[in-house]
Amino acid sequence: CCFPPRYAVLCGQLAEHESIQRRIQSGFSFKEHVDKAIALQPENPMAHFLLGRWCYQVSHLSWLEKKTATALLESPLSATVEDALQSFLKAEELQPGFSKAGRVYISKCYRELGKNSEARWWMKLALELPDVTKEDLALQKDLEELEVILGD
Repeated sequence: CCFPPRYAVLCGQLAEHESIQRRIQSGFSFKEHVDKAIALQPENPMAHFLLGRWCYQVSHLSWLEKKTATALLESPLSATVEDALQSFLKAEELQPGFSKAGRVYISKCYRELGKNSEARWWMKLALELPDVTKEDLALQKDLEELEVILGD
């Protein structure tokens, strides 16, 4: 029952070290497994967090990556920062404080959408949580940048 989210995470980790073409193919597989995980366990915050990560990554693809994806998949990958935000918020709704990384991404999404007061609020909430995962530690730099940009 928990297999799809774990497999999706593995796909994502492997994709970080591959060519654009392989990353896109792995990303497509990742998305299929995340969708399957949400269908099987709609109340699983990790699945919604992973969907948020996928949407966030896709929304930041370069022009070349988008063109390569369209050629490989015969349809464009499409996701927005708003899509990512909704998935991160769903994970938080299902389990408040589920993930420090999730709160950092919520803050980043709000910042990119020009909603600085909401971004500041979620940045402060993220600061309240301890670093639990390697991703939490890796996002510390992003959190510090948000603090500088957003202030108190």
